Amino acid sequence: MDLPPFNATPNRVGWDTSALDPLRPVAEARHRTRVWLQEHWKLGELADSVELAVGELCTNAVRHGGGLAGLELTLGTAREFAPPFLRVMVTDHAPAPAPELPVCADLLDEGGRAGAAARRGVGAAVGMASHRVRREAGLVHIHRVRG
Repeated sequence: MDLPPFNATPNRVGWDTSALDPLRPVAEARHRTRVWLQEHWKLGELADSVELAVGELCTNAVRHGGGLAGLELTLGTAREFAPPFLRVMVTDHAPAPAPELPVCADLLDEGGRAGAAARRGVGAAVGMASHRVRREAGLVHIHRVRG
C-alpha cells in the first residue's frame, strides 16, 4: 500500500510579543509572515498582499489597541465542500471588546470602514487591508480580535 509522503510542516503558527523584536514588532510580524508564506507553505503569490494586511492590522493594534499582543497564521486545507483558506489573526492589549457592528456592515466592502464603527475603534486599516487581500489573493479571512 502506497501512502502519500508525510508533510511535517505545521498548518498553524503564531507568535506573541515576547518572540517579536520589541523595537520593531510590526516589521518583525511582516517578515515572519512573508517567510512562512514563501518558504514553508510555498504560497509566494499571496506574500505581498498578506504581508500588507498583516502590517496594517499590526500597526492598528499598536496605534489603537494598546500594543501588539500576538500574530497567528492558519492554513486550512481544502475539503469536499470548502476551499482552502488562510486566516490571519492579530491580537492587541485593548481591554474593551470590539464595538458591535450593524448586521448589514461589511468590513470587506470599502463602505464598511467609513462609518461610526471606524470612529469607535475599528480602524480604517482593517477594512482596507481586508478588502485588498480579498480582491487580490482569493479567499483570505482576516479577523480583528481584542486581547
